[in-house]
Amino acid sequence: MSSAGARGKVWITPADHMRRGSERPCVRRGIVRGSGDFSVPAFRTGAISYGMVARHDQIAPGAAGLAADRGSGRGAVLLLIGSGADLDSLRSASFVAMGDGAGFDIGRRPIEIPGRVAVTLADRTVSGLHARIDRQPNGGYTVEDCGSTNGTLLDGRSFEGRQPLREGAILFFGSRAAVFRTVSTAELAAIEADVGAPFGSVVTLSPGLASALAELRRLAPTPAPVLLDGEIGAGQEIVAGAVHVASGRRGRFVIVDCAGLAREMIGGELFGDGRKEGLIAGAQGGTIFLDDLGRAPADVQSRVLRLLQDRKYAPMGSTRAVNADVRVVVGRSAATGEAGPALSPSLLAGLGRPVEIAPVRARPEDLGRLVAHFLARAGAALPLEPEAFQALVLYEWPHNVRELQRVMAEAELLSRGEALIGFDHLPTAIVEALERAGVADDVEGAAERPGEDDRSSPVGHPAAPTTRVRRPLPPPEELRSLMRRYSGNVTQVARHLGRQWAVIWRSLRRHGIDPESFRHSDPRNRSN
Repeated sequence: MSSAGARGKVWITPADHMRRGSERPCVRRGIVRGSGDFSVPAFRTGAISYGMVARHDQIAPGAAGLAADRGSGRGAVLLLIGSGADLDSLRSASFVAMGDGAGFDIGRRPIEIPGRVAVTLADRTVSGLHARIDRQPNGGYTVEDCGSTNGTLLDGRSFEGRQPLREGAILFFGSRAAVFRTVSTAELAAIEADVGAPFGSVVTLSPGLASALAELRRLAPTPAPVLLDGEIGAGQEIVAGAVHVASGRRGRFVIVDCAGLAREMIGGELFGDGRKEGLIAGAQGGTIFLDDLGRAPADVQSRVLRLLQDRKYAPMGSTRAVNADVRVVVGRSAATGEAGPALSPSLLAGLGRPVEIAPVRARPEDLGRLVAHFLARAGAALPLEPEAFQALVLYEWPHNVRELQRVMAEAELLSRGEALIGFDHLPTAIVEALERAGVADDVEGAAERPGEDDRSSPVGHPAAPTTRVRRPLPPPEELRSLMRRYSGNVTQVARHLGRQWAVIWRSLRRHGIDPESFRHSDPRNRSN
């Protein structure tokens, strides 16, 4: 969400008004002005205010804007990812807290209602009043679409009426993506700290990761060793590098991939063997990251433990102790759902409590910033088609950050000469995630239609709903002809037919038509 287009206005009213507000039907109303000139503390990031204020110009900094639900100690937040069609919105992804309000009113021009938080999304695919999230008396939360033009998706599916929100639910308001969570005051403070001063190369909005990074901020300036836990590719190496930078140590940051070394060679590479200096010596005054140290033999792990305890080590085959001023960070990783190589109990005790680095699937709120970051690293400035971005957000990323970086680098290469990054530029496994979620049938073309505020209608009244006219899918012979015409480019065929990419993809699969067989039928399109 671009901070320039955001505003948060909350008006305090007595508690009985807030309770009644949560029971009101989701309809458009005129502007309601608040009364009373008292306020409670709130805080803002950019132009978004968090918490409850009587006048939106009386916002004070601090974490008091998060009001916890009674009994749970947690409060509701909406983590705004942005839109793939607007890379600036991905780079400036932010969040808003419900505070003591009865709920969120979300839209392009949400109405100011006493006791509720107005969340403004400056996007033409978002309706004036698009959706609302309500706090329920039992402590839960529900979401309801307000008759928006482009609909609201919950975890990739359209819905009717009020639906309960799970922790970490993924929401699409038109082309804008968001994640709903409940967080503690400490988690919210950790998110705000990372937004203000990122610990790594990319800001996180994930409560779990932000809390882990807050712990590492405290550990970084000390000589204490660090144990990073996480799945393969979750970014332990990147986090270890951030620990080194934050430590202020002037020596080198040395990375050792123990999984890439033969077991019998690990000791000599780390400690040296009399003929050559080891990697620990090369990290003098700096930091050494020992990734997958659990793969090392027991005697090597014992030597690492001595290094931690005595700040000394002996080269392999030698009894002469060498002083070492080296910060040790150990990575312990495993494939999804599997246990990683074991570290010895004594070494685990010496390393202390592990810091968990959450996998990508556990923090979808970070996907917008990560996508924009990796596209920029690949030299790309192309926006993404709405449905392609939905597929990226809904995909579970079993190989984590490493997979995401590879996918975006490939998308940049495949989309050269195109106006947008689309389905044709993404791996099939990711595209199929959109199909499994049912988005293709639920919102075909919806994210591309302007909201009702872009159509002529009296102020305060929604325009008449549009009627979608769908052209019937062509028979196999016509599909093959179109595939030849567009050199196997499914996106161009879908545009020609006025249908969504995933619908054409399913039809091709059903008829056994392989787009790859048409890729080089037109020399002008061989880059596709």
